[in-house]
Amino acid sequence: MMPIYIWIPFALWIAFSISQIYKVYIGDNVNEHLYDSIPNVFTTIGVLGTFIGIFIGLQDFDTTNITESIPPLLEGLKTAFLTSIVGIILSIIFGRLSEWAWGTAESNKEEKPKDEVTALHQII
Repeated sequence: MMPIYIWIPFALWIAFSISQIYKVYIGDNVNEHLYDSIPNVFTTIGVLGTFIGIFIGLQDFDTTNITESIPPLLEGLKTAFLTSIVGIILSIIFGRLSEWAWGTAESNKEEKPKDEVTALHQII
């Protein structure tokens, strides 16, 4: 069974990402650098989960009793691969969502005048 603490970073980043995507969608300001990092952080969390899973699997590994050590090692490797897969999938999903929200927000903005005469006409 996979430890619950492996999934907490994903849950927290999902909640944060959804809030930022929603803010952009409704037209609120967000930190653009942080917003752009949304997909990358999912991949990073997945890689971190990979290392944690391998570490968990190696904790009870006994080189003098390899036969008994294989099942816990494989459980750790399952966690490792699953977190990587989840991280990549979430990166793709949230990458597309964040691009869509940004594009929608940009298309909803009023076009700014390119010269002074046009700006004066808009004011009048």
